[in-house]
Amino acid sequence: MLPEQALELVLSHCQRLDTSEVLPIALCSGRVLGEDLRALLAHPPQRISAMDGFAVRAAEASKGARLRVIGQNRAGAQEITQLSKEAENQAVQIFTGAALPELADAIVIDELCDLENSRGKNSNSEQYITLREAPVLGRYIRAAGADFSQGATLLKKNKILSLRDVALAATMNYAWLKVRRKPVVSIVASGDELALPGEARGKKQIAAANSLMLAMLVEKLGGLPRVIPFAKDSLESLKNAFCQALQGTDLLVASGGASKSNADWVGNVIEELGIKQIFSELAMRPGKPTRFALTQSTLTQSTLTQSTLTQEKLNEGVPILVLPGNPASVFVGAMVFMRPMLRKMLNLEEQSKLARYPLKNKLGRGGARSHYMRAHLANGQVEVFDDQESAHTLTLARANCLAVQPVNAPAKDKGEEIEVLEIPEGL
Repeated sequence: MLPEQALELVLSHCQRLDTSEVLPIALCSGRVLGEDLRALLAHPPQRISAMDGFAVRAAEASKGARLRVIGQNRAGAQEITQLSKEAENQAVQIFTGAALPELADAIVIDELCDLENSRGKNSNSEQYITLREAPVLGRYIRAAGADFSQGATLLKKNKILSLRDVALAATMNYAWLKVRRKPVVSIVASGDELALPGEARGKKQIAAANSLMLAMLVEKLGGLPRVIPFAKDSLESLKNAFCQALQGTDLLVASGGASKSNADWVGNVIEELGIKQIFSELAMRPGKPTRFALTQSTLTQSTLTQSTLTQEKLNEGVPILVLPGNPASVFVGAMVFMRPMLRKMLNLEEQSKLARYPLKNKLGRGGARSHYMRAHLANGQVEVFDDQESAHTLTLARANCLAVQPVNAPAKDKGEEIEVLEIPEGL
């Protein structure tokens, strides 16, 4: 089965999550919005000044005009000074963000007028401004609702909220937001040789990166990772790990033990737990032993007796994606299958479309499997790395895309185009 055919099958068995949660707005960056957001307030809620200066009536504010300052308005003031309907040649000192007097229709900025103090009647101090230039009608005035009006729908359901979106929602006067629940993804890695990073001892252990990499990928893709302790290469250990992983999860992703050799136990675990296997092999490199399965209903009594768990039921229809144990195989499988699965669960459109770019180097003929080759895209050209060993992490770290070579594809010369799956920055 080709990877693209497998992906269709996988997505057909993957359900969208309809559950949401309400969170403080400060925690919502990167989350998927669970409802349309309508502005609770207009922004700005009233006419305000965009500059420091003086609010005036444009008809009175010719060049050289002398206007009496009758008060000042500051941003957030409960009461504002109004221009008089009866008196002429008035101005109100105003600061950025302050509400305009109702009769004002122009702003004279500080730089275009001279302020003077003088003695008025009864020896009271009075202020006047003399205009060096006439203001432009309406300039430096932000109209009420100029940014958006109250009730306007500004953020749509199922949008991934950027920090700028969160700032917009805050301006709309939201303190809490309804967002999609994060899919819970349980991660299982198996192998007697596995050790946590920093704890590998001797030549028989390796510092395992798969669980860490999958957990970070899940988090970056909007899910909630739940890492299960490493399982040993035994039926009982892996079965217990699967039973633990399947409780309260939306997706199980396993690495290792996927092949059909005597040392790989995933197939046996799937059979013993009564899990429905959809496929167990792909025409894909790396990733030939990739498996996909679904839980059905409950554990058998014999399984419960052997298991250390006490909970008796598994959720029905939980997808299980089993990837080979090598790091490049895990990453490729996660990009090709897990990423679209999580996007569907979060009600997001799939974005992992292939683009075409010219090759920087020659490429030999393809084989009997679709080959997802680690490569680097720069200056509009794709360099496919010579080292495509799936156990190597150095070339994986250096890649920023996967060049996709179809089954039995002919050799390509430098400059010929190839399809590329770009790796988003940060992944």
